Amino acid sequence: MVLTKLEQWFTENHLTIAERCLSLATFDLMLSAYALEGFATANGSPRIAHSVQMFAYAEPVDFICGELGAFDNHDSSVVAKLYPHIHEASPKLASFLLDYPGCIFDPDDPRQGKMG
Repeated sequence: MVLTKLEQWFTENHLTIAERCLSLATFDLMLSAYALEGFATANGSPRIAHSVQMFAYAEPVDFICGELGAFDNHDSSVVAKLYPHIHEASPKLASFLLDYPGCIFDPDDPRQGKMG
């Protein structure tokens, strides 16, 4: 019974918890990469979670993309959700996500404002 209630609580709150982790994003790439992991995974994009960690470990973008593949439309929509939380706190990470192969989110395009 306790485990069932815990599972129910987590199911109801995991997205909020993941979003709150984004407040940990800073200029420290490693800390920011791990702060983003929960959000990206909770929103169905483990490719983003893994790619930002590899980037924080200074892996070249070509190598990361070769290992994980390019972002797809879903990954791009998760980038759109992440971007408002990280563009000022972690500009290098935000730039990495926008420049990653396959990312179609452009924060300067008003037509994409509702993408996330």
